[in-house]
Amino acid sequence: MRSRTLLLPALLALAPLASTMSEARAQDVAPRSSIIDTIIIVRDNVFSEEEAARSGIFRVMNKLHIVTKEFVIRDYLQFEV
Repeated sequence: MRSRTLLLPALLALAPLASTMSEARAQDVAPRSSIIDTIIIVRDNVFSEEEAARSGIFRVMNKLHIVTKEFVIRDYLQFEV
């Protein structure tokens, strides 16, 4: 029980330090401005043709799987296209 009572104050004392460290780390890895020229969306089965040739279950899974439509993928992009 004593270790629990010591752990909480120690964590509370270190919380501001962790916040400062995460802010500094975020500034270090801040993304540079980039321009995305082209986005290529490749829709495919779950298993490749080679995998499907090796196992019947993979062929069945590919048949049952519905390939996601391109407009659905574009809707999930985090930027304007």
